[in-house]
Amino acid sequence: MVCELCSSEFTVIPSRAGKAKYCSNRCRLKSLYTNNHRSIEERFWEKVIRGDSDTCWLWTGATGSAGYGVLGLGGRGTGNEYAHRISYRLHYGPIPNNLFVLHSCDNPPCVNPKHLSLGTHLDNMQQSKARGRKHDPYTLTFAQTEVIRASTASPKEIAAQYGISHIHAFRVKTGRVHTKPHWHLRNPTK
Repeated sequence: MVCELCSSEFTVIPSRAGKAKYCSNRCRLKSLYTNNHRSIEERFWEKVIRGDSDTCWLWTGATGSAGYGVLGLGGRGTGNEYAHRISYRLHYGPIPNNLFVLHSCDNPPCVNPKHLSLGTHLDNMQQSKARGRKHDPYTLTFAQTEVIRASTASPKEIAAQYGISHIHAFRVKTGRVHTKPHWHLRNPTK
């Protein structure tokens, strides 16, 4: 057989005859870190279900905890990037520092460039709050946090009762979110 990387001839045991591509482990590992692999663009498009130009184009690859698509950048230690950011870069060019890629469709796995736009962190938070996706942690009063901490209810039950996420309820219940009494905000005369 001939090594796909260094083109040297090598022999293999009969059971590996159709499977072996490299003469040594060194060549196999070297091939992983060279530019012989598919580009990010090729790997990106194989994980996208495209519809017409106005519908969401759905990401079918790996997703993060919030449902946004994630794609590895191509090698050990290079990290991952959100799929909607890659889509934006492929269609419109570089993303300036400190800007977010926002979805107009409010669909995390969507990578349709027509549904994506740039915005600041503040734009992202305002859009998120306006669409009911984010909870303002300061809407709980100090008294409410004390009641939650003393409660025997589950985080899901607490979340339904106070209109917060079950993760936020868990964090309040376990003391990971600290809400201080803000008497000066409620009673400016003191």
